[in-house]
Amino acid sequence: MEDFYNNIKDNVKNLNITQPLINKNVRTQNEWREEFKKNPKISEEMYIKYFEFIFSDNKPINGIWLEFGVWSGKTINILSKYADKIYGFDSFIGLPNPTTDNRTDWRQTHFDKKGVLPKVNNNVKLIKGWFNDTLENFLDNNNNNVSVLHIDSDLYSSAKYVLNTLKHLLVNGTIVIFDELINYSGFKEGELLALYEFCQENPEYNFRPLYVWDNVADYNDKDLNKPQEDLTKTGIPFKPFYCTKCCFVIEIKSTV
Repeated sequence: MEDFYNNIKDNVKNLNITQPLINKNVRTQNEWREEFKKNPKISEEMYIKYFEFIFSDNKPINGIWLEFGVWSGKTINILSKYADKIYGFDSFIGLPNPTTDNRTDWRQTHFDKKGVLPKVNNNVKLIKGWFNDTLENFLDNNNNNVSVLHIDSDLYSSAKYVLNTLKHLLVNGTIVIFDELINYSGFKEGELLALYEFCQENPEYNFRPLYVWDNVADYNDKDLNKPQEDLTKTGIPFKPFYCTKCCFVIEIKSTV
């Protein structure tokens, strides 16, 4: 596993992540950094623009829209502008016990809303509870293909459960967005590991990258001028220890 991470560029085939078909569709963090240098007060607008880029260039297929990890409701409200209806799953009492994840930076108290649901748009339906207590019951009555899947679960175990449980509904054209895939303390044991294992266990699933966006909204002026570092050996320099969002579209390879 360590060799994989140390040589991720050489082993990208093992992850079933291919190079984008249209290189212009990969918007690296360099573009965002330049915009923030011009106007560092536009974080909300740039966050919205990230999703505008995704859905203007890639029309979502028919199906259900799902978000796992709602917290304040900011992201799901933005996504709801593009969907007829979207479902958001969250305990609203923080994270589950992360002892099964080799992470030291997440705690159960993180993202604790004390059970209070955030204010959301009318076409947003919130489902309160742990993923493993709510998702399968939800699918009993909502078994349509997944159009857009936003994974903001933070923990490996949660992301892996979501991917495995939704596997039969992930089809050609499903858009999958990871809120923090790489470039934060412990990222090797987080959502990236869940994606890696899912691809290894299901080689017919190909994840083609559409967009990459570093959370430059969290930077201050001093951060913006620091040298960048290519932590993942992909040839794309990312800021170390800042969560990087990655958007993929699924292409299922024929097993015949």
